[in-house]
Amino acid sequence: MRGLIGQLTVESILKTPDEINSKMRETCSEDLDKMGLEVVSFTIKEITDDKGYIDNMGVPEIERIRRDASIAKAEAERDIQIKQAEAEKESSIAKAAEAGALEKKAEAYKQFTQAALTVEFLKVLPELAEKIASPLAKVDKITVISQDGASSSVNKITGDIAKIMAQVPELTQTLTSMNVTEAISGLLGRDKEQ
Repeated sequence: MRGLIGQLTVESILKTPDEINSKMRETCSEDLDKMGLEVVSFTIKEITDDKGYIDNMGVPEIERIRRDASIAKAEAERDIQIKQAEAEKESSIAKAAEAGALEKKAEAYKQFTQAALTVEFLKVLPELAEKIASPLAKVDKITVISQDGASSSVNKITGDIAKIMAQVPELTQTLTSMNVTEAISGLLGRDKEQ
């Protein structure tokens, strides 16, 4: 046994005890057979040393396992943080796209509302002009006395009616806060684009 163990390293003795068992049988079997003996079982129960070499052999392996576990844990935490950051990025992009869509929808509703109001106002505009002119329809005869002549006085009445009609958009803006001139221009501009 001393001869066999003397040829092996401590690591091989600890890691491959079955190999020692088979080598021991090979070495001893011939001599034991001559004596009529047989090795039935051979087991190494314990291997110790006074210097702590065997105890310290496992330290590098233990430290390697700890290091690998620490690295694996750090990598897992890094992967989790990366996935969380990616999810937050995608969420932000989705929210920004949603906000953009809502903004466009609101703008479309605003334009639709503005156009609808303009159309409704334009429908009412002739009726408004008729109401303004209706008192003149009841007049049978107008007698104009003027120093400049009859034609200039008639022109003055026509001009006054035109001035009243020209004040309708300003009056409408005062009453409704809607600029009729801009609304009509905007509506006509959109029609030209389409």
